[in-house]
Amino acid sequence: MNDACPIKGLPRTLGLWSAVGLVVGITIGSGIFRTPAGIARLLPDPWVMLGVWVLGGLITLCGALSIAGLARMLPETGGFYAYLREGWGRPIAFLFGWSELVLIRANALGGMSIVFGEYGLRTIGVDPVAHPLAARMLAAAAIAGAATANICGANIGAAIVGWPTAAKFSALVLLAGCAFTLGGAHGASFAHFHSSAASAVSAGGIGLALVSVLWAYDGFADVSFAVEPGGAGPGGQP
Repeated sequence: MNDACPIKGLPRTLGLWSAVGLVVGITIGSGIFRTPAGIARLLPDPWVMLGVWVLGGLITLCGALSIAGLARMLPETGGFYAYLREGWGRPIAFLFGWSELVLIRANALGGMSIVFGEYGLRTIGVDPVAHPLAARMLAAAAIAGAATANICGANIGAAIVGWPTAAKFSALVLLAGCAFTLGGAHGASFAHFHSSAASAVSAGGIGLALVSVLWAYDGFADVSFAVEPGGAGPGGQP
């Protein structure tokens, strides 16, 4: 009989760049393309609007550093589940796991896929408002396709995430560059930051805007779900 201990844990198939692509691809998601207009309506004063984005970024940075510290101390599969289990006990972690499955993650995936469906229809010249069922069907197909790819293999899922991540990042850089280089010809000016026509800003508006900002920044901790310290490396070596 072979007395060697079997290799435990998940196989290590994702590397550094796959993890970077995962966290960047999730963070630069539907939120950054969908929320700025709503935030601008809630906060008509441009300086307050930019301040809320900066505040949300600082809060997100604190959260990301906290998750990084937890992941370094507890590099276990499950991410938040493992941290809650060790910090607050199994019942809390159990409840979080089921909440993540049926409520938190389900709502997030639904929101992102609906934005994907609507923008996908607009890309081919179809109005999603006039064809809501088509937008929902495209959203459902996106979820099914992503699930199928990840079931087939983590490397396939990572590759699919990588290319859209590069495309989204390039699109944001292009939009920002166009705003600075071409905006002046269409009335854009830094003088607008000193506009006296801005409406009053309320505490409620700031709070609602901050929620949208944090949603746009969300995703920094999702890479923790892919951590597994005891997995097997290439050739079956742990």
